[in-house]
This record gives sequence, C-alpha cells and structure tokens, in this order.
Amino acid sequence: MWDRVLVRVLMLLPNTEIFLEGVKKKQANLKKWIDFSLSPTPDFRVDYWTEYMSEKQLGKLQKEAYRSFYMRPKYIFRSILSIRSLFELKVKLRGVASLFR
Repeated sequence: MWDRVLVRVLMLLPNTEIFLEGVKKKQANLKKWIDFSLSPTPDFRVDYWTEYMSEKQLGKLQKEAYRSFYMRPKYIFRSILSIRSLFELKVKLRGVASLFR
C-alpha cells in the first residue's frame, strides 16, 4: 500500500522534447526563456501545457488528486496510529490544512 503520492502539473522546461512540442503548439515561449537566461528575475513563471485546461484548472485538479489520496479513511487511520511525536503531529496537521487552502 502506498503511503505517499506526488502529483505534478506538467512544466514545459527548455531542452526537452515536450518543450519543443509546446513551442510548436504555442504552449511554450522560447523567447521568454532566452530573456530570462540573459536577465533572471524572481517573478519568472514557467509555462504549463494549457491547451485543454487553464493553469488554474490544472492546479485545482492537482489539489483534488492530493485530497482524494490523503483523505481516504484508511490512510487517515494509519497515519494517526503512526504518529510518534508532537513534531510529527504538527507536520501532519499542516499537511491537512494545505489540502483545504
């Protein structure tokens, strides 16, 4: 039984096949990356594949995937039984809170 899950939204990063496909389909912007490499800024945002869903919709799906995994009764029960310290309890409570923000 799995006790962790990682769900990511596909990021279009340079020097990858998917990035080149994204450039062809206007999902990624090569000039944006060239400009960033010449003059990095902290507000730079990576492109996502938004041909069928918006970035916001993708984020909602990601959060729902996490909720559906971590909010299963069996998982919650096992997780509670595995707590061995106050620190671990705090970490788990922070994780649960992040599922509902």
